[in-house]
Amino acid sequence: MKRVASALALAALLTSSLAHADEAAFLSADVNGDGMLSAEEAGEAFPSISADSFADADLDKDGSVNAEEFASALAAGTIALQ
Repeated sequence: MKRVASALALAALLTSSLAHADEAAFLSADVNGDGMLSAEEAGEAFPSISADSFADADLDKDGSVNAEEFASALAAGTIALQ
């Protein structure tokens, strides 16, 4: 039972750390601080993100990617930070 609790605690810590890293990546890419990534901001911060990947991540098709869309795209593998 202690091993299960320890494993769950470790998993929660890792998930939290990854989420924090994703948030930090988003915030550093959001150069103008408007809470959205433009295609230009995303391309400059993450050169591996193609125009097609950006369009796929833009779920509401407003021409920008918000933090929720960014996190969803990372989780789905639509975009990668490398």
